[in-house]
Amino acid sequence: MAERSDYLYAQVRKKILDAVRMDLIGPTAAEEALTELPTNSYITGMLYPADSDITEDENYNDVEFTEGRLDADGNGSDSVVLEDDKPDESTKGGFKKPSSIGVSFYLSEETNKINVDVYWGTYYSDKVDGGEVVDESLEEDYENKKKKKRQVYVREQMAETVELNLNDLGRAKTIPLRSNAHIFVYVIQMRLDNGYKMLSVYLHNNNKGGDEKEYERVMFQVELHVSTKDKTAVFIPEYICRKQELEDEYYYKGRPIFGRGRGCAATWNKREDEENAYSIDSTFIPNHEIPGVSAQVKDVPEKAFSMLQLGSPKKKEVSIANLRLLTALYGDWIKNELKENPQMQEASFQATGKGIIEKCLDSLRRMNEGIDLIEKDENAFKAFTFMNQSMYLQRSITAYSKDCGRGIPCSLSDYMKDNKEKGIEQDHSEWRPFQIAFILLNIKGLIDPESDERNIVDLLYFPTGGGKTEAYLGLIAFIIAYRRLTSDTDSDYEKHGGVTVFLRYTLRLLTTQQRDRLLKLIVAMEDLRERSEKNGKAEFGTTPISIGYWVGGGVTPNKFDEYEKDEYSRKEFIRKVTKQIIRCPYCGKLIGRENYDINTKTNSLKITCSYDKCKFSKSSGKSIPVYLVDEEIYAKCPTVVISTVDKFAKLPWSEQTGLLFGRTDRCCPRHGYQAIGYGKELVGKRHNKDAKNGLDACVIEACKPFYPPQLIIQDELHLISGPLGTIYGGYETIIEDMCCLEKNGKKIHPKYVVSTATIKNAGEQIKCLYARENYAQFPPSGFDTRDSYFIREIPLVSKDLEDLTEDDITELLEKGEKPFRQYAGICASGQSVKTTLIRLYSVLLQEVFILSEDPKYQDYVDPYYTLVGYFNSIRELGGAVRLLDDDINSRLKVLRKKYKNARQRFLGFDGKKEITSRIPSYQIAEILEKLAEPFDPSKERQSCYDVVIATNMIAVGMDVDRLGLMAVVGQPKQNSEYIQATSRVGRKYPGIIFTVYNPYRPRDLSNYENFVGFHSQMYRYVEGTTATPFAARARDRVLHALVVAMLRLQTETMAGNKGASNILSISDEELRKIKDQILERVSIVAPMAYESASDDIDAFISTWKEIAKDENLYYFVTNTENNKRLLSYYGQPVTGKEKPTLNSMRDVEQSSTVYLYEEGGAL
Repeated sequence: MAERSDYLYAQVRKKILDAVRMDLIGPTAAEEALTELPTNSYITGMLYPADSDITEDENYNDVEFTEGRLDADGNGSDSVVLEDDKPDESTKGGFKKPSSIGVSFYLSEETNKINVDVYWGTYYSDKVDGGEVVDESLEEDYENKKKKKRQVYVREQMAETVELNLNDLGRAKTIPLRSNAHIFVYVIQMRLDNGYKMLSVYLHNNNKGGDEKEYERVMFQVELHVSTKDKTAVFIPEYICRKQELEDEYYYKGRPIFGRGRGCAATWNKREDEENAYSIDSTFIPNHEIPGVSAQVKDVPEKAFSMLQLGSPKKKEVSIANLRLLTALYGDWIKNELKENPQMQEASFQATGKGIIEKCLDSLRRMNEGIDLIEKDENAFKAFTFMNQSMYLQRSITAYSKDCGRGIPCSLSDYMKDNKEKGIEQDHSEWRPFQIAFILLNIKGLIDPESDERNIVDLLYFPTGGGKTEAYLGLIAFIIAYRRLTSDTDSDYEKHGGVTVFLRYTLRLLTTQQRDRLLKLIVAMEDLRERSEKNGKAEFGTTPISIGYWVGGGVTPNKFDEYEKDEYSRKEFIRKVTKQIIRCPYCGKLIGRENYDINTKTNSLKITCSYDKCKFSKSSGKSIPVYLVDEEIYAKCPTVVISTVDKFAKLPWSEQTGLLFGRTDRCCPRHGYQAIGYGKELVGKRHNKDAKNGLDACVIEACKPFYPPQLIIQDELHLISGPLGTIYGGYETIIEDMCCLEKNGKKIHPKYVVSTATIKNAGEQIKCLYARENYAQFPPSGFDTRDSYFIREIPLVSKDLEDLTEDDITELLEKGEKPFRQYAGICASGQSVKTTLIRLYSVLLQEVFILSEDPKYQDYVDPYYTLVGYFNSIRELGGAVRLLDDDINSRLKVLRKKYKNARQRFLGFDGKKEITSRIPSYQIAEILEKLAEPFDPSKERQSCYDVVIATNMIAVGMDVDRLGLMAVVGQPKQNSEYIQATSRVGRKYPGIIFTVYNPYRPRDLSNYENFVGFHSQMYRYVEGTTATPFAARARDRVLHALVVAMLRLQTETMAGNKGASNILSISDEELRKIKDQILERVSIVAPMAYESASDDIDAFISTWKEIAKDENLYYFVTNTENNKRLLSYYGQPVTGKEKPTLNSMRDVEQSSTVYLYEEGGAL
């Protein structure tokens, strides 16, 4: 829902955009007097005379970012190119200056006359009295005051209209302007054979000669407007003029494209009730605002999906009725909006339409089946109420910890009852309809392991920031509860403990923030489990609900030995673990080093809270249910394992990883669960009492294996592509197989749920990664991108934001119109990208600072006070670091004088931060926490960041609601990255993103020229993702690892490190079974590689058997003088016939260094 403040934030945003246009382009239809050359004052919006010399004061090598120093105007020398790509369209020694722009569009054959309105500014020099004085106390201004005359450059507005008769035009025509015959309009007309024609209208500055100085022949602030004389809507959407309709055209007809720029961008104007546009305009800094989306549905009662109500067993009937209402309304929407849609009468659309309707009906069927199970299955209902109670408690804990962590006196109960004074409601949290719907349609697949729905990969496809995380957190809570409630139904496995869910991400930044959110849910679920146990029911078991953070060794320790190794290793161990949980997930208080209890005798790490009133304080005897060290994660088998995908490359390296899949047969009261085949800690072994360390005597006892993980969640699926997806898809063979079990003669698979906000060709990618032919997207799309029932666009503000009255705001609120995320493009031809960046950063920082000191706007500046700079590589970012230290500070001083500002913004050392892979993982959580600190108008010195520069590390997973301003340098290589990265801003407040395009890169220029069209249909331009798990190079890296992992984790005699030599005792039948498991997947994912994969497996096993004839064969040993090893780390020297094997997926593409030699020595 829109709020009054949204429009005030949007006013600040508009002023920022206006300031950028004024500083980079200059005024339009207004006079001004500059004290510097206009060609120095402005960097875009200009047309130079054709064949002009190269850009003045520019360095050819400075096409991209460089580490050379520039002055305040962006001029520099001795620069070093930091980009891989060479400029394509620059001339030797500088940049080609633009001399023409144009727009292209479509008309019908019936349209014969159009007008071209041309506007531009020119400058001439003049002398005026006195020098420019801003502050007489400054020596420079005092000297200016004594000056008698100073030179200024005065602007003069020019305008002319060219009337075109298209019947007389022919193929092309040049029309000089009346006011200057050296400036002309050039028109190209191309008739199509379907009754339409395409026109391209160019404006060309050919004013070469004369005695005038160059700036006097330059056209500034150029504008090109094409329309009919009476503004008739004659400009036709592109899609209508195509001979063949594109496959997804129906989906974007509500967002038509009417024109494209040539050397500039194109915009258009269209009346709401007309299909065509009535004008096409050129623009140098285009902007387009995309609408927000609403996850609310109509006709549903308030609080219908309240977590508090759905979590109450006493309100079962009301809850079921509300859930039935949701599916009934969805069924009505399918009938009214899809089945009875006029498009279904079109023969060309019927097949497409029927396919869409079938997918919607299938989702409806599955949702109703989920409701049926909740209504009739007692355990399903209990799990459903537990899920809602957990989510409600998690939301309460989140609110409580936020206030308590800031020192506000409060208790958790304050946030679970009505308190009007504090604005707190007891019934404070509810599901968004799509979230509860997604949970409902997955219930059958979760609780019925033999259901065909286990074979469906469910894809949750929802825009960034829409609430995908809460949807799968609900699924996690449901399956944990249901598994424990049904523990007595399976005598072969222990279901109260063991890993239940794998939650996987691709980036450590994701796991940092998402882990903290999940940890609060774990704490809530454990609280409910404890209550049940205390009440004597113990419905949810006696084993604590916990979470393990299983990521790379650079983030968290692998073993407790590291703590004992030496002083440096001990410090590293402490640093890693103490930087993961910064605040208590329950009360929000800071956790200090003293709250970490490291015990190497029991291989345990207990984390308590510093707040003595917290339930996890030291005096409570409880610790936060989280495990950070790999060794302890294996031993404790936490309920949920959150990990990065690369960690699964560890599977062939250690038999202990089998514990994550329930592969245990004994438990040590002191050291935890032990893996099947692990050679130490055997059943019956006794540990004597250790009074010194407070340890009682204990005996290792046999135990049942755990039921394997039942739910695998993969977030940000679009990132699992390319080389990473290829390797990951191979390892998924063993991951899924380890999660399977046999039941009633049928192989039971885990349930896969994946999510993303940007993906194309999802079915093909899912097939390659998970070997599943069936997948279901939710919500399924409708006929129009603007409405899929569960996702509806929110209308944008239809009024001018400049002078909104209270009546206007009231009207906008009633209509539900709301500003959202705005994009603006800058492509300064004839300038370096670095020059453009200096100018852009400077004006953004200074303008926001000026607004922050204006009483009218200072309360609405916070989203824009921290500028987020996004770069496509660390190399590009490196140059920007230098700019922030030197050139931008200098330019800020220039801006203060130029615009006569009272004060200048200064960038402090602590006000700049970098978020890249160069930053240690332990610092990321601290940076994110500070990034959330707001601008405070009452403070002279701000604690929030001024600028944060980042690479694609922030493209997903960085959820900081206050951010509203971003500058992107260069179009990212993938459009999905662009969408994801820019979605980091404008999540809570109206945001604005400035994209700086490189005019010398064709892809950048193309996106700029089609700026409005691209941004109105962004998701359409997302590239398809690829993964080839069993291609030749992938087989070489992965196939042998799968064989080793399967044998080691599934065969007891092969488990230990020395078990590698036991390959000779494995029967051909057992080996054939392993081989068939792998080839079964190959036959689905890459059938063409079946024979090659079979041969590769045979060759590896043969080699393994050959080197196993020596009894001293290990899977891996460091010293190979007296022992042989089967595996070696990938990228390291290989001895004998050992196989290079990945132990991480972070660097799946090895880089090479090539040395060139000539006779006599190195070249």
